Amino acid sequence: MHSLPTLTTPRLKLVPWREEDLDALHQLWVDPAVRRYLLDDRAISRDEARTFLVEALEVAKATGVTQWTIRRLAAPDELIGFAGLRWLDAAARQPELMYGLDPRWWGQGLATEAALAVIDDAFTRLGFQTVWASTDAPNRDSVRVMERLGMTPSECPWADPKLVVYRVDRGGPQ
Repeated sequence: MHSLPTLTTPRLKLVPWREEDLDALHQLWVDPAVRRYLLDDRAISRDEARTFLVEALEVAKATGVTQWTIRRLAAPDELIGFAGLRWLDAAARQPELMYGLDPRWWGQGLATEAALAVIDDAFTRLGFQTVWASTDAPNRDSVRVMERLGMTPSECPWADPKLVVYRVDRGGPQ
């Protein structure tokens, strides 16, 4: 069983997902602007969201690979997004960065700030050498976040070939 840290940045507090986050996460995931690229523009049911949350909690407990809710330090009770890791390929121990924000908070660098904390945790606490991220090619905002994170375009044998894939290696570009 892994102990999951709370991460703090200059403006944010990232709290590991909990079952009581279900309603707020589901609300975020069904927002048309959020789900456009995250869920292929599909409004998932609350039951599907619960399954996703429970599976992520089980992976976190077993491996330490986790997702966090994003909350502002100025309003820590309000969930404004999520960021974390999931397995791109569990057998090969290849983590994929995930992030999403309530559209009211877009354009302020918060996704980048949260994702940097997740990447740092991936390299330090979890000991990964590479973190991957992917998005649909038209999702230029997400591509810009990946570039601000120091990620570079990369071929990836585990990723969906229809997606744009980026990576960052421990210690920076290789």
